Amino acid sequence: MQPANIVNSINSKMPMTEPFLLKNGQIVYGKINKIFQNGTAEVQIGSQKLLAKLDAPLQSGERYWLQVHAGSEGISLKALQTSNPLVSMNRKDAASQLLFHLSLPNTKEANQLAQYFLKHSIPITAENFSKALEWIKNTPDFQSSANIIRMMAASNLPFSNEVFRSLHSFEKGAPLHVLLGDLQRFLQDMNSDTSNRLKLLLQTILSNEGTKLAQHTMHKLLQLWITQDQGKEAESSAAFKLLQGAGFISTEENEHQVIARFLDTVKQGEATKWLSKDLFPLKEGLQVMAELSSALKGNRMSELQLGITKLQEWSSQLLLSLNKGNLSLPTYQEILRNVQIVLASLQNIGNERSNHVNNKIMHAITYITKTLVSLALADVGNEQLKQVQYNDFIKAVTGKSERELLGLKDALGKVLLEKKEIPNVIKSDSDQMALLNRLTNAGNSSFDLTRGTAVASMLKEMIQSLGLGFEHYLNEHKGQDLELQTLKPLLLKLLNDIPPNSAKDIVEQVLHRITAQQILSQEAGPLQNLIVQIPLTLGGFRTDLNMQWSGRKKEDGTLDPHYCRVLFYLELEYLERTVIDLQIQNKVMKVTIINEKIEEIKQLAQTFLPLLKENLEKIGYQLSTVAFEKPDDNRSKGSSEKLRGIPETNSYSGVDIRI
Repeated sequence: MQPANIVNSINSKMPMTEPFLLKNGQIVYGKINKIFQNGTAEVQIGSQKLLAKLDAPLQSGERYWLQVHAGSEGISLKALQTSNPLVSMNRKDAASQLLFHLSLPNTKEANQLAQYFLKHSIPITAENFSKALEWIKNTPDFQSSANIIRMMAASNLPFSNEVFRSLHSFEKGAPLHVLLGDLQRFLQDMNSDTSNRLKLLLQTILSNEGTKLAQHTMHKLLQLWITQDQGKEAESSAAFKLLQGAGFISTEENEHQVIARFLDTVKQGEATKWLSKDLFPLKEGLQVMAELSSALKGNRMSELQLGITKLQEWSSQLLLSLNKGNLSLPTYQEILRNVQIVLASLQNIGNERSNHVNNKIMHAITYITKTLVSLALADVGNEQLKQVQYNDFIKAVTGKSERELLGLKDALGKVLLEKKEIPNVIKSDSDQMALLNRLTNAGNSSFDLTRGTAVASMLKEMIQSLGLGFEHYLNEHKGQDLELQTLKPLLLKLLNDIPPNSAKDIVEQVLHRITAQQILSQEAGPLQNLIVQIPLTLGGFRTDLNMQWSGRKKEDGTLDPHYCRVLFYLELEYLERTVIDLQIQNKVMKVTIINEKIEEIKQLAQTFLPLLKENLEKIGYQLSTVAFEKPDDNRSKGSSEKLRGIPETNSYSGVDIRI
């Protein structure tokens, strides 16, 4: 059962009937209040009153099934041919009359749905009613499905299978973190480019703070190792040794051997797929280095001679890149210096064949390769794409599988968080320990969820990773060739790649859950409602963070943080169901914390309340009260089985308070 009963929350704010937008051809259940001499009448549809022209004489005070005809002269209403005055009819008989007009069998489900439409004055078309009836038949819970249909009509959402299934998944589906775990297992045996990118993204989304810190540290170590800045040689060496100490690279290999293995994958065409842009001929340069490295290792003289020509051709292209501004002068000069070393050594290789010459050539090849990779990775602006590229690079450099790398990240994460079991080879080197401590401290500011900045960064990154802004992003970048790396577009691509008869239910479920959040985050005039559900891993415990933000927009269209209400729902490992209700009026904040173990929380929180108040004042907010309550505090008369989200008043129902 979902801890995010959004539809009930939205429907709880609606009156019994809503002012629906009437459209041509719709059927409504209305009462004729008054009839005027010009053939118009005041008609009441639920709580909504309107003036409309009547196509035929009707009786004042009676109820009819009326069909809408919207023309240039306004709205006219025509009683259905089968419609007698319904004042003496009960709701069931009125529903039967509607079904007769729609030529639908008067089954139990159809009559029940027609009564629901009648009760809430939902405008009807034959097409929409037929769709709604199919949805009701195919879902076990009538009330939940009917509430979704009501919300779709009130919000003028398309009556489509996609919208209904998305909202139903959000209302009744499994928690998002469970769905993503199922998706991980579904992808295990796949080996396409799309599935591999999805596996990496899911690892990042579902990993705990230790693994994320380890991944961040590993990427920084790679970056420091391949960076060739002058005066940073000691730091580059320490980074390489740390990668060895953490098990990513064998301690029996030097960096020339590691680069040679990477260039072997380049030669096979695998290691350069992630190069999305050619600032200058990066791929060509790496390919030349790969051919030279392979020929040197195999002592193939003819290939080495051919390599001289290719290297000369490639080096001439560097000058063009420099002139275009794609390459800095110092970088160009250093690459060119190492190219000259390789050329000079290769030209003399027939006269002077020794390990010294080989090492000299390999040292220059290593320098050029590291510089090219560094430039390629530095060019990536998109964080998700950068994660993919670093992951592809580390796989090519280490020769390790995805599973092996994940195990190493987990182990490194424990070391970084607990500062225990640090390998002796790292402990004994002061440069390595200093670098490790610096990177860990920097990473903690991003992944330590006891810090507000880390939480804000995590929320932003998760929203981006799920692809909640995918359609907006497409609209903003029309006509551009985009390589999107977030969950939604990758899942859409995977659906196209999977054979038609394959089991892909879990892929569709995750897509529906993401789409539902987009649908539910809607505008209503100057008001904005944002719904976010993201997976969260705390240590070894997985849960979902559900957040609903309701507030008004400013004149420039941005959200107003001075007047809003935010509700957080979180299922924690020990505290279990926890709700935080945050209300802000003119920058004055009231916080309500709701939990079964509220006395323990209240006692623990006392130490932090002065700090909370002080920090809020620093950013211009005033803390008025912090209330601690149990969920069964009888402030609401609602049934304990009904779970509400953000209501109009400060009322909650039941033990499971839902957003």
